[in-house]
Amino acid sequence: MSIVILHVSCSTAKVGSERRFEKGLTILALKGKLELITGALAGHMKLVLRTPEDRDICVLDNNDAMLGAYPVEDHLHLHVSFGALQHSTNVERGCRRREGHGVCV
Repeated sequence: MSIVILHVSCSTAKVGSERRFEKGLTILALKGKLELITGALAGHMKLVLRTPEDRDICVLDNNDAMLGAYPVEDHLHLHVSFGALQHSTNVERGCRRREGHGVCV
């Protein structure tokens, strides 16, 4: 399975870290790995994929989908928020698959 390098950031910390994840990992399993990094429970996480310039790409909201079903590429940012989640109207919710790649709709 292929691996993607993502910069993980968290709403409660000012710093982030670069991590490698398999694209075959489900979002729920990814959240499980992020529990160790963020200290938040998987059930309370909201994951947003962002550009290196911190523009939102899409929300990774399907726990059963694989990470590779979303438009992930090396060096994108994966932002983790939890607790009282704010809804951002400028974030596209979910992605659909087209020609083997996730595309935000």
